Amino acid sequence: MVNLPPERWTALGENDKNRTGMRRGDGQVVTYDELLASASPAIAAGLTSEIWEAQYAAGQRCISDLEDSLMEVNPDVVLMMGDDQEVFVDGTNRPGILAYRGETFPTFIASTVAGQEPERVEQPVAVGLMEHIIRSLVDQEFDVADSVALSLVESNGGKGGHEFGWAYNRLMAKHPRPIVPFILNVHYPPNTPSPKRLYEFGRAVRKAVQSWPGNERVAVIGTGGLSVGVLDEELDRRTLAAMADHDVEVLGKLNRDRLQGPTGETLLYIAAAGAAEHLKMEVLDYIPGYRSPAGTGCGMAFVRWQ
Repeated sequence: MVNLPPERWTALGENDKNRTGMRRGDGQVVTYDELLASASPAIAAGLTSEIWEAQYAAGQRCISDLEDSLMEVNPDVVLMMGDDQEVFVDGTNRPGILAYRGETFPTFIASTVAGQEPERVEQPVAVGLMEHIIRSLVDQEFDVADSVALSLVESNGGKGGHEFGWAYNRLMAKHPRPIVPFILNVHYPPNTPSPKRLYEFGRAVRKAVQSWPGNERVAVIGTGGLSVGVLDEELDRRTLAAMADHDVEVLGKLNRDRLQGPTGETLLYIAAAGAAEHLKMEVLDYIPGYRSPAGTGCGMAFVRWQ
């Protein structure tokens, strides 16, 4: 929704009527009609072009602020906590945590033009740093998978996703940097890491980076929505507050049934929060982006640690 102009949000909401596997705040899988029957009437009242225009504009300002912050920091390397929606990884072999250490990482930039294929770019990987991080994670008793090559999943039609491309295109467009890419299985149970485990993973990654003998300045990015598909403001705000308070206990008690499918992207924020625990967290904005009367949409959060 941050990529598409608000006049296209109506179509997104219409598409939601045919979606299956949507999860309510209690974690129950429901149909669109069941979701609509329990939705607050206030949601429908807020689906106006004026509200959508204001939300879209606010999101674009936040993205610009984050891009400016990244450029001010001027990192030598960008460590990325990303997901994979069956672009490179499928059910034949799906690790919970995958570290990629090939020379370049295939990145796809989604088009804002309907029907247009994403653009593929090859991002350079900071291989030495990634290998150091992997060794450190193993020493810290994290069992991580690693890969030096990725192939597109055939069942996906050989098409790329936007999982890492969004940050490349929107946050690093002016000055791309070498990356350290982690692919976290935040969408597909049963081996999805818990919120507590991913917060601790972020902590372990920070410890690994800090033990690296080089002088590179490393930034960390986690991308995605908070609640996605079925918007859950209560879950989103509780997660943001717990991250700001470094409250691992609250994060550990989040409803794991709810953190499946698209809303699993919340775990990418949590992993980034663990890595940036030593920094001050600032919520630039939280935008509850509803796009249908049933409450489908995306919790768009823009967070900065510095």
